[in-house]
Amino acid sequence: KVCLFGSEEVSLRDAMRGVAKKDGKMEDGLNKDDLKLLIQAAVGKKKFALGGHGDMHGIKEANDNRPMTLIGG
Repeated sequence: KVCLFGSEEVSLRDAMRGVAKKDGKMEDGLNKDDLKLLIQAAVGKKKFALGGHGDMHGIKEANDNRPMTLIGG
């Protein structure tokens, strides 16, 4: 989760693990440099404040925000 109040998420776990191909074989995950670029891109797209909701009322009304307690870590 890039921002506590935002809905955008980037799965670093999946990026590091890799992905399954159609033939069932695993493709390697990202290397350290590519992982750094992924993080930089995610942070670069982050809204300036409050996940782009404007104020506390906007956060309350948003229904697309998954709380940190549900994400794990």
